[in-house]
Amino acid sequence: FSYWTKLGIPVYKPVVPFGNFGPIIMKNTGVLPEITKLYKAFEGHRLGGLYGFGYKFLLVREPDLIRDIIVKDFIHFHDRGVFMSEGGDPLDLHLFSMTGAKWRKLRVKLTPTFTSGKMKMMFGTLVDCGKGLNAVLQKSAKMGETLEVKDILARFSTDVIASCAFGIQCNCLRNPNAEFRTWGRKVFETTFKTKIFRLLNIIIPGFIKYFGIGGLYRFTNPSLLVRDTDIMKDILVKDFKNYFARGLKFDEESEPLNGHLFSISGPKWRNLRVKMTPIFTSGKIKTMFGSVVECGKELHTSLQKIVRNGETIEVKDFLARYTAWYLYFKISYSYWEKRGIPTLKPKAPFGNFRDSILLGRNPGFEITELYKAFDGHRVGGVYRLSGPSLLLRDTEIIKDILVKDFDHFFSRGRVVDEKYEPLDGHLFALSGTKWRNLRVKLTPVFTTLKIKMMFGTVIECGKELEHFLQEPANNGETIEVKDILARYSTDIIASCAFGIQCNCLKNPDAEFRNWGRKVFEPHFRQRLTSILNILYPSLVYTLKVSLIPKEVSNYFRKMVKETVEYREKNNVERNDFMQLMIQLKNKTLNVAEEEDVKTLQKETDGLKSSNTPFGDWLKFITSRMLDIPFLQLWVTIATILTTVYVYFRVSFLYWKKRGVPTLNPTAPFGDFGKAILTKKSFQQVINEFYNDFDGQRFGGVYSFSSPALLIRDPEIIKAVLVKDFNKFHSHGIITNEEVEPLQGNLFALSGSKWRNLRVKLSPTFTSGKMKMMFGTMVDCGKELQTFLQEPANNKETIEVKDILARFSTDIIASCAFGIQCNCLKNPDAEFRIWGRKIFEPTFSGKILRTITFLLPSSSRFFRSSFLSKGVTDYFMKMVKETVEYREKNDVKRNDFMQLMIQLKNKTLGVAEEDNIKLGNLDADETENNAPFEITVNVIAAQAFVFFLAGFETSSTTMTFCLYELALNPDIQERLRAEIDTVVEKHDGNITYESIFEMEYLDKVVDETLRKYPPATTIRRECTKSVKLHGTDVLVEKGTKLLFPIMAIHHDPKYYPDPERFDPERFSEVEKKKRPHFTYLPFGEGPRICIGMLFLPLLIIHT
Repeated sequence: FSYWTKLGIPVYKPVVPFGNFGPIIMKNTGVLPEITKLYKAFEGHRLGGLYGFGYKFLLVREPDLIRDIIVKDFIHFHDRGVFMSEGGDPLDLHLFSMTGAKWRKLRVKLTPTFTSGKMKMMFGTLVDCGKGLNAVLQKSAKMGETLEVKDILARFSTDVIASCAFGIQCNCLRNPNAEFRTWGRKVFETTFKTKIFRLLNIIIPGFIKYFGIGGLYRFTNPSLLVRDTDIMKDILVKDFKNYFARGLKFDEESEPLNGHLFSISGPKWRNLRVKMTPIFTSGKIKTMFGSVVECGKELHTSLQKIVRNGETIEVKDFLARYTAWYLYFKISYSYWEKRGIPTLKPKAPFGNFRDSILLGRNPGFEITELYKAFDGHRVGGVYRLSGPSLLLRDTEIIKDILVKDFDHFFSRGRVVDEKYEPLDGHLFALSGTKWRNLRVKLTPVFTTLKIKMMFGTVIECGKELEHFLQEPANNGETIEVKDILARYSTDIIASCAFGIQCNCLKNPDAEFRNWGRKVFEPHFRQRLTSILNILYPSLVYTLKVSLIPKEVSNYFRKMVKETVEYREKNNVERNDFMQLMIQLKNKTLNVAEEEDVKTLQKETDGLKSSNTPFGDWLKFITSRMLDIPFLQLWVTIATILTTVYVYFRVSFLYWKKRGVPTLNPTAPFGDFGKAILTKKSFQQVINEFYNDFDGQRFGGVYSFSSPALLIRDPEIIKAVLVKDFNKFHSHGIITNEEVEPLQGNLFALSGSKWRNLRVKLSPTFTSGKMKMMFGTMVDCGKELQTFLQEPANNKETIEVKDILARFSTDIIASCAFGIQCNCLKNPDAEFRIWGRKIFEPTFSGKILRTITFLLPSSSRFFRSSFLSKGVTDYFMKMVKETVEYREKNDVKRNDFMQLMIQLKNKTLGVAEEDNIKLGNLDADETENNAPFEITVNVIAAQAFVFFLAGFETSSTTMTFCLYELALNPDIQERLRAEIDTVVEKHDGNITYESIFEMEYLDKVVDETLRKYPPATTIRRECTKSVKLHGTDVLVEKGTKLLFPIMAIHHDPKYYPDPERFDPERFSEVEKKKRPHFTYLPFGEGPRICIGMLFLPLLIIHT
């Protein structure tokens, strides 16, 4: 309590142990009266010093000092010093209690909610509550009642806060016991405990903090803060024997790790220090220096990566975690070196199996390389993650382990849980007594006699194979040997092991084979589990992960159970493995046959004297057909992985063989890994391709294993989109209108369906029809103008994109669906809510869209829609009801829906349809030329794609246009002048004709569409093999072509300084300087966007 006195600051005499706050604690004096008393006690002083227990406080009286602290020097005094427990109570996360950066961020977020404009917005609520107060007071005044003003005003305040802050009506003025008020009062109910805690949070917040984590704040033990260096020297050296204890008390029995030099005292400390001192000599430190250097190199590499990525790190935390991580693996990786075993340098945390664990290579290849690396050694030490393993090369050691010392090495190291996965309880996986007991039981099943017994079944299957091969042999056909032998093997195993006839040779899709193939179907989870099962089996056991899919396990268990029950019930016997297992189960296998186990022992003894134990052991197992299913499992997995690897390697040579420049694809994603793994957007990846192929007319890329061409040359783009359109008319989208009726739209369809629908729809998008809908746009425009008037008058800030999205929704809802949804007035209109669900991003949806775009054929596999069933049902129902209502009541409107109804009822003028001219498609694409009927489903699909294409593109383009105008006020002023001039010319009205007189506005829109094109990439699929224009490159049927619109629009070769917004790029003079087909916001050719007239009209009108 002498702190302030030493600093020459006036002090009010404190009382031990409470300091200056004893009356508040002991006499129940209020905080405010006590602070007021202390304020008066320091009269004549600018400030005064106080104590709360051992904490120091300054009471500031002078206004200038208060101003400096609260304003000028705020950065040094921004915290209130109140302890906040984020984890303990979420309601602590408010502005009053938060500190530092968290307070600042929240304050920045909340400030806009307390502007005068927002207060004005809430004032109506205050007025309503005031009327309620007035009514209560009027009633009491008339009755001459005496009121408790504090209570009345408290209830009034509660009503105001409940309404303004929580958005609820609690009516406390009428109902003083309203639930909200009852719970609110509990916040302020004072108990001794809450009073103490609140006071301590002000006086000694550290106590509360430590109390919150279970610690105790000790204010009775005295401590000395030593500042004098001579005294320090005496304590730490001269008088050490009197001060050697740190004063820490730990329980070594409950926590053995507390028995270290830092925590123990007395003789224990002395004895341990004597033992440990030789370990930390300069010589020993020098021996460790090499490890420190290696650690430093690793740290340098990590920091370099962080610096390159521009990341921010917490250095202290980073170094602590890095050091702990490094030391753990460094110690683990010294295991073999300490034992004198040759080893290879492992890489943390994967050991010597980094490539396998990261799924880049087959474990067999890695083990082969390790075998070669230990050439000249009998054994070598390797590491699986941090666990040590021995790789054996010497055949004598192999012999000893597999035979002589078998009792010490009988386990394969697999950890199985038969309760979780019963199919794991087989000879290959079991260990110890379980393996021995099962081996003894099963050995009689695989004697030569039993194998001979099954040989007849093998003969029968062989005859089926001979009969199956006879026809292709007679016809000289080429066959897929591997597939046929796989089906043949399946027939044998199904018959011999399971006792069923599946006839896979005749029926390759037999149920047994389909389920069997699921065991070997390669997928990420199975591959990872297989590798971990080899490298870290205990982890697989802990995670309860099985190599066998659950549904496969259930199928085989059910099949075996039903087979056993059927045979036992009906006394059925067959010469197969299943019958022998049933006999073992029922203990009816002949004892004489069990004596064949002795023969097994003799053969095993003979194996011990073999010079090639591994080879004989393998022959021994093979001859007994021991574990054939599991050997087949591993062989098949290895074969599949090898096949997949070779498949991708061969696939990735496609463009190279054809002399097409290409990049470096990576299996399995090809060149689109970053997009598929969501590390970069699809457009970012396409832009990178465009830049990588700089100087080339085109380049070859791969989406998964499928080749695609990225076209850069405008001449080739022109040839594909126009001249050779009949061979590139498809978008490459595979639709399934049965699963998703809304997919039957003009954008998604191909071939004759697209052509027939395009012919039908073209009359609905002529300039005449656009002019017909223009009145609807004008009406919506007036609504927008009215809506914007109020915020403009009040100079409020508005969210332009949201308002334009609602405006676009109103126009499209009116023009396409014929409904008035008034989204400007009601942002939560039903139509808008369902419309937004289409664009709600989800991780799975993003992955599915990317994969389907890159690999359209996968949509057949997924058989799913990007749209939720609710969205589909809503739009289908809405269109159906609209069509039925109009037809029934003879309602007509100037909108797209009316034109579609006319097409459906064949009342649209034929003359207009005759004007349609589309390029002819190849015969193989128009073989289905049946009349195309417009149904309600077709109408719904077209109206839906109208919404899909128009909503996001129009609102986004308009937003970008306004954004650029805000950045370029000179362009904005010039555009405003042109619009005012043209509108004045048309008597102050915006007409369809006036729109086309606004030339500069047209340039502004064109420049916006250049810089921010709605379609950033266009795709086409080759429908008939053809040579690429002006080259010898043959584009085969099914090949995808990509046109990077965004990249072309930002190519300085065509648009100098492409990031600059310059409408004059679209003057007639500038347009002539550029090659054709370098401006493609809506595509080009016969498949150009059919609504290309509608979108610019909407944007220009806005």
